[in-house]
Amino acid sequence: MVIHNPDVQTYAKLLQRAENEGIFVIQINMGSAYRSTGFVGANWIEIGEKDAEGVVKACEGKSNKIAIVQGALSAAASAYTLKGVENVLAKHPEIKVVSSQAADWDAAKAKAIVQTVLKQNPDLCGIVGFWDGMDIGTAAAVKEAGLTGKVFVATSGGGERKGACEQVKAGGFDLDLSYDVPTQAAQMGSLIKYLISSGAKPGSVKGSSYTTLIPITKENADSAMACWNLGDLKK
Repeated sequence: MVIHNPDVQTYAKLLQRAENEGIFVIQINMGSAYRSTGFVGANWIEIGEKDAEGVVKACEGKSNKIAIVQGALSAAASAYTLKGVENVLAKHPEIKVVSSQAADWDAAKAKAIVQTVLKQNPDLCGIVGFWDGMDIGTAAAVKEAGLTGKVFVATSGGGERKGACEQVKAGGFDLDLSYDVPTQAAQMGSLIKYLISSGAKPGSVKGSSYTTLIPITKENADSAMACWNLGDLKK
């Protein structure tokens, strides 16, 4: 079974039951509270740290006011990304978080949140968003306020060209950390082959295969290696 968990609890007991009954369970990107035989995906704490570091650096000499746009509070990706952000902010007491709200992976909600934050804090210097599909709304709110290039927007995503590289080139995102979905698929395929041929009993071993992150900025957004095209994968 390959599982993409909506949150950390929903499938936890079912995944444990599956492995107890002899079925390998591999979790992809969004982890459960139950640690199954394999996990393939992003290191969300690392993503939170790197995005926060980018925002902190961009805020040097400015207001030091930042906003955080979380995903769904119960999702592993959101909870662990927030932990990474908090790790960095603990080292930078000069940074003031004026808003930290959940947009539930919804671009419209993210836009509404950021619109309100910018009205209340027009001198905001940075935003840490938790997913580029949602942060299209974040970028739209910044653009409508005439603050593109003045408010540093950091986010993350799967690295699809239109949603990542093109957004960076257009100025919507200043930093988009890609966990490169095609690479994850290859890692997952290799892990499945290994487990099936290993002779190991489901649940008897535990392992994680973290994806190498690709920081997408204006410096590399034109690179053929930074992002991928869905059309090419379908060929």
